[in-house]
Amino acid sequence: MGNDLQRVQQLGDSIRQLREDMDALSKIAPQVEKMVALAGTLESTTKNINENISKVSKTVQDVEDKSKKVKEIMDKIPGGNKINQYL
Repeated sequence: MGNDLQRVQQLGDSIRQLREDMDALSKIAPQVEKMVALAGTLESTTKNINENISKVSKTVQDVEDKSKKVKEIMDKIPGGNKINQYL
């Protein structure tokens, strides 16, 4: 009989602990949901930033290529060296 009583007490303690844990989890659940939503937003923002960096890099490369072409053309023009000083 004593053994059964001890098991019932342990079961009661376990149920109380489980209720406390569930209460604590219910209190933090909204914050966890917000964090998950923010993580999704951060991932999307990071993707957009990386795409924009790629576009900027391509634009910079295009400008550098066009600058080289302009300098090549200026070198072919008589007196172009004087104009190149201003570029």
